[in-house]
Amino acid sequence: MAAASRATENAPARVYFSVSTDLSLLRDVQASDPFRDPAQWTRIAERLSSDTGKPFAARAVRDRCQNLMALYAANDRKNLRKSGTEEEYNERDHILQDLICLADGTNFTFKVRAHRRAPTAPRGPRSAAATRRAAEAVRNDAADSIGLLSPLEEEDENSSSGIETARKKDLEVDHEFLLKRMKHEAEMQRREHAIESRRLALEESRLEWEKQRTLLEQQARDEERRRQLEREEEERRARAEERRTYAAQQQAFLNILEGILSRLNQ
Repeated sequence: MAAASRATENAPARVYFSVSTDLSLLRDVQASDPFRDPAQWTRIAERLSSDTGKPFAARAVRDRCQNLMALYAANDRKNLRKSGTEEEYNERDHILQDLICLADGTNFTFKVRAHRRAPTAPRGPRSAAATRRAAEAVRNDAADSIGLLSPLEEEDENSSSGIETARKKDLEVDHEFLLKRMKHEAEMQRREHAIESRRLALEESRLEWEKQRTLLEQQARDEERRRQLEREEEERRARAEERRTYAAQQQAFLNILEGILSRLNQ
């Protein structure tokens, strides 16, 4: 029991990453580019600790970044979207895509680890050896977990080369395949954007043509109306002229008739 208590007391503290913490981490990584300057991991951890009030270590933030990049590279959206809003999903995906491009050509690697279930604590007495094995399993699980809200154990920056070598032998994402996939997605997005731009341009041309056609039709109607009014005015003047001519002829006939009657009366 005493050995179990000491193992529990000596276990390093664990820190938790929420969606907002992940976004703060990814934004800082995007701005600092620790892939080419590994010393930036320590500064990123210090800034994240200061912002959140939690004791993040450089190893913890680096491992978290690796896990998130591995999830994105593996297209594991289920684990990436366990919580958060649509805006947070989109921003995180956009940043992760940029980080994968930034990491290309550097020594930075990211790998997908199989999730190991932490052993449940027995209710009865247990041996010191069993307690140590359980504590070791918990430490390994905390370091390797890839869930969004899974704890990441703070590890010593000076971990042995043997452990580091073992970690590097785990499943690694094929960078060449990933880069091809990212380029393919970028090309597809570019083509979709070009198609959408072309569609909008055609729609704009169609609307402009409709506008011009409507304008021409209105001008044609106005011209036809003007000509109709001119024809009506000409017809009105012609009828008025005919009435004047008829009246003049009638007056001339009356004058002749009066002259004849005047001579007959003499």
